[in-house]
Amino acid sequence: MHELRKELTKLLNELREGGQELVITRQGKPSAVVIDLERYLELQEAIMELSDPEYLASLLEARQEIREGKGVPA
Repeated sequence: MHELRKELTKLLNELREGGQELVITRQGKPSAVVIDLERYLELQEAIMELSDPEYLASLLEARQEIREGKGVPA
């Protein structure tokens, strides 16, 4: 935590530019993850979509069709 406080601005800039996550540790053990806001919002949207049973069923059906060679070429 001490290192995080010391270099917070630099770390936040790196997160925004690199799109990566930062794992925060306490006494050498992971305790939290910090991610860029844009990535967080994307993850929230994906969670909402995958929480919809109808959407998930159609996604799984489409995936199965692709595996069976029934997909439409791009």
